[in-house]
Amino acid sequence: PSHTSRVCTRPSRSSFFRASSSSFQAPTRNETASGDTPPDLPVKQGASRFWIPIPAFLCLLFQPGTSRRTTRTELVKGQIWGFDQLQGVLNVLVNVRMTVVRMKNGNLLVYSPIAPTEECLQLVRELGGEVEYIILPTTALEHKIYFGPFARKFPKAKAYAAPGQWSFPVPLPLSFLGLGFRRLDGTLTDEASDFPFADEFDLALLEAPLGIGPYVECAFYHKRSRTMLLVDAAVCVPNSPPTVARSPENDRTLLIRARQDVNDGASYLGGIVDDYDRAVDQVPRTDQKRQEGWWKTALFALFFQPSDLDFDFVKAFVNQSADSGFIWRDSYKSTFQNLSEKVIVAPILQALVFNKRPTTVANWVKKVSSWGFDKFIPCHFDAPVKATGRDIRLAFASFLDEDLAELGSPQLSSALDNVVPTRALRSSYNKDDMQILNTLDTIVVASGVVKLEKKQTTKGANV
Repeated sequence: PSHTSRVCTRPSRSSFFRASSSSFQAPTRNETASGDTPPDLPVKQGASRFWIPIPAFLCLLFQPGTSRRTTRTELVKGQIWGFDQLQGVLNVLVNVRMTVVRMKNGNLLVYSPIAPTEECLQLVRELGGEVEYIILPTTALEHKIYFGPFARKFPKAKAYAAPGQWSFPVPLPLSFLGLGFRRLDGTLTDEASDFPFADEFDLALLEAPLGIGPYVECAFYHKRSRTMLLVDAAVCVPNSPPTVARSPENDRTLLIRARQDVNDGASYLGGIVDDYDRAVDQVPRTDQKRQEGWWKTALFALFFQPSDLDFDFVKAFVNQSADSGFIWRDSYKSTFQNLSEKVIVAPILQALVFNKRPTTVANWVKKVSSWGFDKFIPCHFDAPVKATGRDIRLAFASFLDEDLAELGSPQLSSALDNVVPTRALRSSYNKDDMQILNTLDTIVVASGVVKLEKKQTTKGANV
């Protein structure tokens, strides 16, 4: 079916950090007609993309607000599909993925639901079969806000959630996040035999206590397709932006990022102020520019503030737009290439989560890497990712082995052939890129908010 673009008028500038006002206006037909245009993605004609989270104030926290496009991709022929939407904050948007698996009886298991828009639900129903199981495999807010609303759309399905659900600063139960009076059918454990889908899936539960609340992620292994399902623990960042980010409604943020180079932006000297919005509209709508914008967006999402990025407060103030103050140096290209198209553990999780409980994390890695998977599907970035247990062990060994050695625990790399263990095996992330994350790590540990594993010294992620 053909796609119809919606044209929105641009609101006036009223706030300095207007994170979502100009960045999510759908381009006009004339705008998408110039340069290389994104593919016209197949969707149901007229299907609504409207959705409001519960509580509604979360709409102010997570972009892109109340309109969310959904794309569906067949990841394993006839067996597994990925449903992608965009999600983020402060114009840093990456894809968030729901994975749907067809079981032997023809029914569906939904892993980590996304916003249940009319469009999303129609794309699910097109697969045929009943939604039999709905899984919330994590405690992360950016994933669990969709679980309750999605589960209520399929009242006959059995719903399971990861243990240790928490929220900060107010402890809100899942019933307050859209689940309502619908009851859970069970809590995920480390034993697949506890669940009616045990003959088709293995489970591995990672629980890492962090003080204010645990990091929890439950990996699923689909035996028939040899596919592992993950939330955030390991990812692969693609060289090109995800399809959903290249759709006409969503590609403006990529073009804004492409604009943010050393020689771009507003001129505020001598009282001359550039119209930043108009300058962004003049960026060619080409695949090359979208790719440049994607590289910068991914670095933002992974590092918070990579070392290739500066911020000009004066320019941002004059243009009344935080986005206009970001200045990127050309070195960002090599930084991105250093981590793209490979199995990695996100820097944020390295520095702020996994290095706090290295033994717990290592035991989980050993279990999942013993599965016979030949690919995995995470909830973000690329999928499916061709990888084996060895690739997962190497990704975690690169930053955990030194901590494990200090604790006297077996190193992840010790079970791998032709790999030098401990200090010779290092993460490829530049220490300057990790500076902000390591500073945050030091603060949360020094303040007592997060407790380190016994015998571990206070320090940031290994780099």
